[in-house]
Amino acid sequence: MSDESQGSHATRDVHFDNLNYMIQFCENRLDCRRTQLLSYFGEDFSSEECRKIPRTTCDNCVSRGKYAAKDLTSDAQVAVKLVKDFSASRGNGFTLLHCCDVLRGTDSKKVAGAGHNRNPAFGKMKGQKRTVIERLMRKLVLENILKETIKVGLHGMVICYIQLGRKAQDLLAGRLKIVMDVEVSQKRESVATEAKSNPAVDAVVKCCYDVLIQCRKDLAAEKRVAVHNILSNDTLHEMSEVRPHTVEQLLNITGVTQLKIDFYGAEFLKRLQNFPPGKPRAAATSDFVDSSSSSNWINTNAPAPSNISKAGRGRARKPRKTPASAKSTNFDAYRYKSPSSFGSATSNSNNAAANTNQNVGLMPMPQPKKPKANSMHRRL
Repeated sequence: MSDESQGSHATRDVHFDNLNYMIQFCENRLDCRRTQLLSYFGEDFSSEECRKIPRTTCDNCVSRGKYAAKDLTSDAQVAVKLVKDFSASRGNGFTLLHCCDVLRGTDSKKVAGAGHNRNPAFGKMKGQKRTVIERLMRKLVLENILKETIKVGLHGMVICYIQLGRKAQDLLAGRLKIVMDVEVSQKRESVATEAKSNPAVDAVVKCCYDVLIQCRKDLAAEKRVAVHNILSNDTLHEMSEVRPHTVEQLLNITGVTQLKIDFYGAEFLKRLQNFPPGKPRAAATSDFVDSSSSSNWINTNAPAPSNISKAGRGRARKPRKTPASAKSTNFDAYRYKSPSSFGSATSNSNNAAANTNQNVGLMPMPQPKKPKANSMHRRL
């Protein structure tokens, strides 16, 4: 969106605010997606309702606990001071990605050539991931602490430079705080998981997974289809952990349908017979809500209606009913009559009676003209 676009200043401000809200919605890793969307339309929605059905939970609720709000005011002040130094030494400044390289301490040719490796801010955020630094810089732009200016270069290339915004002095003076969602370290959880894991079971799972991968390749070459059209990697992972031996157990695997079993189930079960059965994954008890509950969520375990076909591809067709008016209609005029039936009136009546059991055409068919009596005598 360009500053030179048509419209008043108030209209442009509204457009920019809406754009910033959309970017903040994408950057938000803590709040429930459904809560944010419905609050925009003036509705209240609890994130607990979103977590009731694991299969439909939003990504933020799934990753709950992986992200936490962290105060990055000091890092933001370092970034603003760096942009201030760039603006003082060079009118246009530098790009956002170049600032990220300097803050992270990347000793590239471009950074060294500009002498920015000697800047006091060089390497100040070396301990942060590059994605975190980029998100921080974008957040500063959204908060009007920094701003981006679009310029067209000599070769017609559009370049976006970063400069100070109208709230930059408020941040440097300590009147603003920058809080951002940052991924929490999962070292303790990974250590605990490694301690609980059984090396023997892991070896069986890995071997079974490799066998299933090879089985999928063989089926793909035989059927001449892509491997991802057979079963996904996640499905094979779960299958290698559960190691089902029957069709009923195979149907409980996520991503396995009756159609998949009809096409590929026999070969997979044949390979799985070489491994001991594994432990099935714990079934989620909150996959559906009781009918007595006041919630309007759909019960995914409810029996299918009787008018649904077994293949599960839609409703079964009902037999067509013949209208009452069509039952009494005489369709003799729409039936085809062979030319030999036009010999006499007696043969016509016999053929009409014999053709009563023939199929009725959907459209009237043109009837051959009946030859006139004694036409040959008249021509002679």
